[in-house]
This record gives sequence, structure tokens and C-alpha cells, in this order.
Amino acid sequence: MKRLFTLVAVVLAVLVSLCAYGNTALIGCFNSHGAEEAVLVFPCADDGNPNTTEVSESPTQGVEAVDLGLSVKWASCNIGATKPEEFGDYFAWGEVSPKKEYSVENSLTYAKDLEDISGDPQYDAATANWGGDWRMPTLAEYKELLEKCSWKWIKLNGVRGMRAKGPNGNTIFFPAAGAIKCFSSIYTSPYGKYWTSTSCNIHENSACVFGFAHKMLVEDSDERYCGRTIRPVLD
Repeated sequence: MKRLFTLVAVVLAVLVSLCAYGNTALIGCFNSHGAEEAVLVFPCADDGNPNTTEVSESPTQGVEAVDLGLSVKWASCNIGATKPEEFGDYFAWGEVSPKKEYSVENSLTYAKDLEDISGDPQYDAATANWGGDWRMPTLAEYKELLEKCSWKWIKLNGVRGMRAKGPNGNTIFFPAAGAIKCFSSIYTSPYGKYWTSTSCNIHENSACVFGFAHKMLVEDSDERYCGRTIRPVLD
């Protein structure tokens, strides 16, 4: 019985110490490749640590539909984020869930004949995750954003990115979230590329993106398997 009480005391001490790292207690483990993973144990009381992120029950908590004076309203942050400066989640084009690795082999839309996926919950991550009338922006809507807004390279709460100011004076911020290419490494050099819902005419393995690098705005294409961020729109 004494040993049992000792064991319980040790476990509780470990779990309490783990709470200091956020609002959940985690136990580390390793997968078959030797990479460290984390297994959720149970929620802990919030200790006021400013580095912790509260898990939102609503996928659109903290999100605003910003009227820039354009044909659509733009979300104030990316899918998976609750603040404009947060990167959010990364998606392969035409897929509705983030994943651990991004490759041609596990792409669900590579070589598929798809023209535009905006509003299709099977392929549109905005519609599938946020629901309602939220959807991915088309290439034409990004072009409107590029041409009718004024742009400025700024830092928002320490995060670099581009601020778009609409004809009516309202603004939104695009963090330079980089991308995920091959496996799970996030490249966060000062650039960002955001998926559009539009497939490219070049070949059926690519899709159109809106991007920027060191203050320069670009319209580009990228391989569908790459992990990119998404900024939804609302009609």
C-alpha cells in the first residue's frame, strides 16, 4: 500500500510540473522513426502563461469578416488561427485537414482534373472547417485584392507580413507564414504564399497562389502537394 501511495504521488508530481508548460499535461513518447511525439493526458488549469494558446471550441472564434470595399469580405486571420499574426494551419491544395507530411505520394488531388474548388466542402478547407458561407478565394478575387488595395510590409506583434488597405480604409494582415514542402519542415523566410481555389492551366498538378516576398507581391503557381496557408472569404 505504501508503494502504491508513493507511485501515485510521483505521477501527480509529474503531471503538475507538466502543467507549467500550458493548459494541458503531456507525456512524451517516440514513434517508430525515433521522432518525439506528444500524447494528451488531461487538461490543466490555466496558469496565466502568455505562451499558452487556448483551444477554441469554435473554429471561427476570434475571426472577423472584414469589409475592404471589395466584392467579398476577407477573414481577419488564416484557417487555424485566432489572431491576424498567427500562421494557422497548412493545407495541401484541395485537402481539408492538415497532416504531418506533405508529398506527391499522399496528395489527394495530384493529377485530378479540378478547375475551381471554392465552396466545395469535399475540397475547400474553408468551407469544410469553418462552415456557413466561408470559402477559399478564387484567383480573380485575389487579383481584385492586389489591384484595389494599397500594400505595406509591416510587423504586427513581432510578426512580419503584408498589410492590405482597402478602398474604404479598412485593413487586414497576411503573416509571412512560409510553407511546408516535403515532410514537415516549415520554411518561414520572409515570404508567404496563400492558396487560391483556382487550378492552374499549366498542368493538373499545380494550383494558383497569391504570394509575397520581401515586400514584393506576386501571382504564382505551386505544386498541389505543398502545405500552404489559406485566407477565407465571405460573400
